[in-house]
Amino acid sequence: MTPNQPSRRLRIGLDLMGADTAPSEIALAAENFLSSHPDPELSLCLLGPSSVLAKIKDAPRLEKRLSGPSISSAEPPTVAVRRKKESSLVLGVEALKSGDLDALVTAGSTGALLVASRLKLTPLRGVTRPALIALLPSKQAPIAVLDVGANLKSSDRFLVECAAMGIAYQRCRGIENPTLALLNIGQEATKGTELHRKAHAALHQLAPGSFVGNIEARDLFEGKVDLVVTDGFTGNVFLKTAEGIATFLLETLDHPDYNTGAPSQRADRLEVMRKKLCYRGYPGALLCGVSGIVLKCHGNAGQESIASSLELAMQLVRGRFLERLQEEIEQIRSQ
Repeated sequence: MTPNQPSRRLRIGLDLMGADTAPSEIALAAENFLSSHPDPELSLCLLGPSSVLAKIKDAPRLEKRLSGPSISSAEPPTVAVRRKKESSLVLGVEALKSGDLDALVTAGSTGALLVASRLKLTPLRGVTRPALIALLPSKQAPIAVLDVGANLKSSDRFLVECAAMGIAYQRCRGIENPTLALLNIGQEATKGTELHRKAHAALHQLAPGSFVGNIEARDLFEGKVDLVVTDGFTGNVFLKTAEGIATFLLETLDHPDYNTGAPSQRADRLEVMRKKLCYRGYPGALLCGVSGIVLKCHGNAGQESIASSLELAMQLVRGRFLERLQEEIEQIRSQ
């Protein structure tokens, strides 16, 4: 928002339930976020049962909204969404649909979130199914990767849709001409399954000046592309593998055997590595392709990740992300 633009109300919903993280820790992240953002037009709406909300102190710009039984990740998503209409997750999506909320952040069940969003939120024009898009660190700028788990089965047409959404997303983030690659087992156009070969040809037609071809997982972190497209199953496995490796590296670097050199040098090296690799500090994945800003955090997301997600949600709303995304998708598909 520029200084000349009028301020407008911005209300972000935060689901306290369904995560591995304690609701009190998620609520504390919300309180700290508001403390660091004094904008009187910004408010947070915490969704949870009375037993949880009763323990949260009243504060300006912090609304508490009562919900019913929460949805766990072990429940069948479709059944849970239909039966638990008063759950914090479903109420959050409903409030997003009605315009009562401008964005929703949740660390609850991914499956239930996808079902609720598909049932209640209108898809953007030109999009048949939403996809989850996540930002990953690289040697250069963060890379957008999608789909990272919204759709376990894909078609070449859907991967083209993912590419259009991803290009639009990166343009909205300020990258005017994002480069695009397809995650595959080799760089040659003939590599991979029939799906990959068809998608490779289709992506060339969609973005001939931006598509650089296939990319192998080991090369992704070089940061030579801005966007990587993959099917949801492969993307989710890749994302969790990358996070596991990052955790392993950070824990290894903390081991005394690796703490060589002067104390200040060790501390500096570790701090740089932590900031670069700690996925818990990155915002949640954006559910891209529906008429609502929805951010899905990890089930074990800590305060830092919740705060980053709230920050991103605020930026996306202030930057008219949905309108710009729709415009970009239509422009890309019409080329």
